Amino acid sequence: MEDTKAPHYDVIVIGAGNAALAAAVSARENGAEKVVVLEKAPREMRGGNTHWSGGVLRFAFDDPREIGALLPGVEEDFENFYDGISPYTQDDYHGDLMRVTSGRTDPVLSKLLVTNSQATVRWMKDTGGIKMERAWACRAAGSPPPNGLASRSAMNRRRQSSSLTNTLGASRA
Repeated sequence: MEDTKAPHYDVIVIGAGNAALAAAVSARENGAEKVVVLEKAPREMRGGNTHWSGGVLRFAFDDPREIGALLPGVEEDFENFYDGISPYTQDDYHGDLMRVTSGRTDPVLSKLLVTNSQATVRWMKDTGGIKMERAWACRAAGSPPPNGLASRSAMNRRRQSSSLTNTLGASRA
């Protein structure tokens, strides 16, 4: 006998960090009609690894102006916004992966991660509706941002207490 009171979901996602929320959006894009995200952490601890990393995400870009698509109007709002932002190429990103893992990264998965990094961040903004803003929090006063760290999610202002933010860009670890 089927329990008619129990809800039915096509996909159940456990956790509410960036990876989990991306999985939920992807499930909907790929035909799942009923998707639920379950998170047991208290509000101030939510965000999975994103909570602990301060929301930092890396993505490769060859020209700092590529970041502009994530930050409409940034040039009008902030004079000389691109000054001091260096390209963070796919080779840079892969080199950092090799360095921080002491060469113990899966070659196929690391190539997939690096190659799709910018497209994934754009997908988060365009499909997920994540509003971006400039991110200067990791820089010393008056200095340019660390190698490409230029934007973050505007969710930071709404969720200061939970640290559930998506900082976009790349800073060398």
